[in-house]
Amino acid sequence: MLTKDAFKDSVQKLIIFYPSWGIKTDDKTTMQTWFNMMKVLNVTDESLCKAVTKHIKEVKFNPTIATLIECGLGKRIEKTDTTGFIDLDAERTYYE
Repeated sequence: MLTKDAFKDSVQKLIIFYPSWGIKTDDKTTMQTWFNMMKVLNVTDESLCKAVTKHIKEVKFNPTIATLIECGLGKRIEKTDTTGFIDLDAERTYYE
């Protein structure tokens, strides 16, 4: 589960490393929209921290939900059997 403190810390880190980002941290609607999207993606404190760190290391452009997803935020993995086929009955999980 994502906590508001971890979300705020991650946004602050992104602001430091992307000074031209221009996200409106003082706009309640903007922050609620970002936080709610993270909840929809079942983001945890740990997965957000890892995605932000990877984004800072690898992406030169300002962060978006899409670029954070590319860095591992909320991506699903499928459980497969030994043949390499996806087990459609397997529980879907999110990696962090």
